[in-house]
Amino acid sequence: MKPWIFCDRCRGMEVGWNRAYVGHNLSCRGGISRGLGFLVMVLTAVLVVFLFPTRATSPAVSGPDIPAAGLEEVAGPEAFADPVVLAVEDLIARHTPVTRAEGMRIARAVVASARRHDVDPFLVTGILVAESSGDPYAISHRQAVGIMQIHVPTWGAIVETEGLNLFLLEDNIEFGTRIIRDYTRRHGLWDGVMRYLGAREPTDEARAYVQRVRGIYSDRQAD
Repeated sequence: MKPWIFCDRCRGMEVGWNRAYVGHNLSCRGGISRGLGFLVMVLTAVLVVFLFPTRATSPAVSGPDIPAAGLEEVAGPEAFADPVVLAVEDLIARHTPVTRAEGMRIARAVVASARRHDVDPFLVTGILVAESSGDPYAISHRQAVGIMQIHVPTWGAIVETEGLNLFLLEDNIEFGTRIIRDYTRRHGLWDGVMRYLGAREPTDEARAYVQRVRGIYSDRQAD
């Protein structure tokens, strides 16, 4: 796979020549002016909207034993009346500094992906909060990216093949939920959460991480 390159100037990321990152590549790494770069990005975004209106089906994270699932459009305004979405948004509001609008967008994406993959949305929320506190642009020193801190060295090849944008929270949550589904089915609930951290043994760090996720998960007010 092509190497993943982090931009020191704007903390963007280049993942080969795909449409999700071509604007960034042109503006940050092409040697053109910032004003022209912005214009190029706007024109690129317009072209993408008209030339690529739909998203291809996404295969499962770990192979043929996990059924494939397409990236569907996040629920519309009716999701605001969904009690599970409201409960997830409440949990996010109590454990992160995000705004109400941001929290609702995150909650809708979490519930949509959780239902698609038969994963507890409150578990997804607990991991999301523990990983990034709701920051869709988070980058860790371990090269984990986005709101669910997808570990690039582990999952980068799949992300690049699928053309996902890890700084788009819907893409990041969708992919993270698939990883959670895989790990919890293979290793059980809390051992699966430990695996999401990248730990194979119950170290002090892994125990503290699982305890934090459990604490957020148990703070939910509705199922």
